[in-house]
Amino acid sequence: MTLELLTPATTATNGNGIKPVATREVVLFGYAEETRDLVHTLNENVEVWGINMAHAFLERKAHYWFQLHPRSWATGGKSATGYYGRPKEHLDFLQAFEGTVWLTEPAPDIPNGKSYPLAEVIALFGREYLTSTFAYQLALALYEHVHGQPISTIHMFGINLTALEEYAGQRPCAEYWIGRLEQAGVRVDIPVASALCKGSTYPLRGNELQEHAVQRQQHLKEKYMIAWANGNTALAMMTELKHWAKFLSTKEIGEGISPEVRKLIQERFDKRHDTLDQMTNQFSADLNGALGMSNNNQHWLGLLGAADFKAPALPALRQPHDRLADDFSLPQAKTI
Repeated sequence: MTLELLTPATTATNGNGIKPVATREVVLFGYAEETRDLVHTLNENVEVWGINMAHAFLERKAHYWFQLHPRSWATGGKSATGYYGRPKEHLDFLQAFEGTVWLTEPAPDIPNGKSYPLAEVIALFGREYLTSTFAYQLALALYEHVHGQPISTIHMFGINLTALEEYAGQRPCAEYWIGRLEQAGVRVDIPVASALCKGSTYPLRGNELQEHAVQRQQHLKEKYMIAWANGNTALAMMTELKHWAKFLSTKEIGEGISPEVRKLIQERFDKRHDTLDQMTNQFSADLNGALGMSNNNQHWLGLLGAADFKAPALPALRQPHDRLADDFSLPQAKTI
């Protein structure tokens, strides 16, 4: 069966004659931070189809949710949680979800769980080619489109597929299903920040994908600098805390502090120290994450004939000098 024969139904009967079937607008919602917030700019009538833990970034009602991993699944060598490789909050979300939760294995504890029609999709379209949850979403959209639930537009928000394994294995499959949807008359909205369906028209050089890589590199550097500023601020605050701890522990000051006040001061210092320590660790993790993604993106820039010569000069996180914990005067040298 060819796709040309699979025309969507635009009318239906309810026993009282023929009536038109309303077309739907759908947004597939993923994690990629460059475009995921665009979901909140859409009309409330647009159906949101989310995946996995993307609900952590969603502030509106969703229609479908896709959790296609087995319950025992685990990521990156981590131990299985029993919650599809996610925190317990994810299972709580799926159990409370008011729309349909699409699954690939039975889950009696998810009230609105429904088995994904994999066999039906493969039988209808004649190809078993589904390398990511996004591909499953696109295939289901096409399946519904030609079975009396026509879709006018699909928005691809939060879906970049630029990581190495995504770009190589998942992007081609998603583009295959996008092509079939467009052939069936569905408009597919792909933001500039996504790598999907972008490339130069042979034999020309320079293309949208290169522009995407350049924009992504700028975004990652900005993210790095935000983490760098936050990290340095937390370290500076920690140094100032050390100054006051040292000052209040001196004999002259300490003798004038009652045991009750000393206990209160110690509690406040301990709490502030722990908070600043957690902040420093978090900002350091953000810093290293952004740097790693920036270096990875450099790979794509190189393949596409571009380069970012300023990325290697991103400033490193530095510990404040120990002298700053003491009283000090302004340096004698003047700055310009």
